[in-house]
Amino acid sequence: MKKRILAVALAATMALTSAISAMAASLADVAATGFWAAHSEGVEVTEEEVTITFKSTTDAAATDNWNAPMYVLYSADEAFAGGVVSETAGYVEYFVMRADIYGWAGAGIPNADYVGGNTATTMAECVTTTAPADWAAWLAANQAGIDCTVTAKLDGSNAVVTMTVGEAVSTATIPVDTTKTVYITLSGEKCTLTDITVVEDAPEADAPSTDAPSTDAPSTDAPEADAPATDAPSTDAPATSTGDVATAAMIVAMVGAAAAVVVLKKRVTE
Repeated sequence: MKKRILAVALAATMALTSAISAMAASLADVAATGFWAAHSEGVEVTEEEVTITFKSTTDAAATDNWNAPMYVLYSADEAFAGGVVSETAGYVEYFVMRADIYGWAGAGIPNADYVGGNTATTMAECVTTTAPADWAAWLAANQAGIDCTVTAKLDGSNAVVTMTVGEAVSTATIPVDTTKTVYITLSGEKCTLTDITVVEDAPEADAPSTDAPSTDAPSTDAPEADAPATDAPSTDAPATSTGDVATAAMIVAMVGAAAAVVVLKKRVTE
C-alpha cells in the first residue's frame, strides 16, 4: 500500500514539473513610432519551439499595410535588452518579415542563394504565405487592435518562423549559423505592441513507471474495496491572462494529487 501512495506522489511531481516547464515570461511594450525605431527584447531560438503572443495596435492615421508588426531573426554576441536591435554587439541579420507578408533576407544568411531578398524567386524559396481577402479590412482590424502570434524553432540548420496577424500568415524557413546563438525580436512601423508574452516549452521527459516490481511471493494484501472517486470539482473557471496559465495548471495538479494521497492514506489506516 505504501508503494501505491509513493506512486501517486511521483505522478503528482511529474504533473507539477510539466506545468512549470511551460512558464510564461512578459516583455516590455514596444512603441514602434517609425521603421526600425524600437524592438522587443531578444528571445533565443532553439530546437524547442518558442511561442510569442502579443497585441498590436496600428496608429489611427496610418494608411499603409506595412504599418503593422514585424520580426527580425538574427544572431549576436549578447542578449539584446531593448532599443534598436542592430546596435547589439556582434549583430548578424538573417531575415526580416513584416505582418503584411513581405520580407527580405539579411547578409548574415550562410546560403548565398537567399541573400538579397526582395525578389519573387528568393521569397518563393523560403516563405509560404496566406493573404487576407481584403487588405483594407485587415488594416482597419490592426488599427482596432489585433491579437498576434509568432512561433520559432531551429530545425537542423534552418530556423522556422510562423507569424500570424489576423488573416495574414507567413511561414519562413531560413538558413542560420547554428554555431552562434539565434534570436528573434519584434518590431513594427507606426504601431504599438503590448501584452508581449513568451512561452518556451521544455522537452518532455518520459514519466517513470508507477508499477511496483513484481515478486515471486504471493500477495499478503487483503482484497481491496473500490476507492471512492477522487475527481476534484470542475476547474472550468473564467479565462485568465496568458501569464497565469502555468500557475493555474500547477495549482490544479497539486490539488488533484493531494486529494488522491489523502484518500489512499485513509484506506491504509482503516
